[in-house]
Amino acid sequence: ASILADHFDADARNKGIGGEVFRPTLSALKDDGFEPEIISVAYGTNDWSKLSKEEFDRNCETFYSDLARLYPKARIISLAPIWRVDHNRTTAVGEFSYVANKLNEIASNIPNMTVVDCFPFVPHDVNMYLDLRVHPNNEGFAHYAKGIIKALEN
Repeated sequence: ASILADHFDADARNKGIGGEVFRPTLSALKDDGFEPEIISVAYGTNDWSKLSKEEFDRNCETFYSDLARLYPKARIISLAPIWRVDHNRTTAVGEFSYVANKLNEIASNIPNMTVVDCFPFVPHDVNMYLDLRVHPNNEGFAHYAKGIIKALEN
C-alpha cells in the first residue's frame, strides 16, 4: 500500500487486516467525513481456503455492495488474489480461479468497481514468499506493487 501511495502521491489509509476475509460487518462501517477517490480491496485468498462457497459468495457480494452504496463516488478496485503455492487444490469454494471469476461477476453489476487480475504479478516462485506459500517477502511485494501500478496506469 505504501509503494502505491508513494508512486501516485496519494494520501492513503491502509485499513487492511492480515488474515481477514470478506466480512460484511467491516464493509458496512462508513468513515464519517472521509470520501475516498479510490478504494482497493485485496481479499479472496483467505476466503478461498477458509469458507464454504455459499459463505464466500454471500460475503463477497455483500462486501462490495456495501462499499458501492457507502462510497458511490469512489472507484473500487478489487485486487484478485496473487499466485499461491497451493492454488492447484480445490477447496469448499472450488478452484482458485473461482475467486477472480466471482469478483468479475460482481463487478459487472457495480458500475464503479474494477477487478485487477493479480495472479501473474508476483513470480510463481516460493522464494518470493516469506512463508514459502502465501505471503510475499519484500521482493515479492515489489513485484506485486509494480503489477498493480501498471494495471492502474493502463
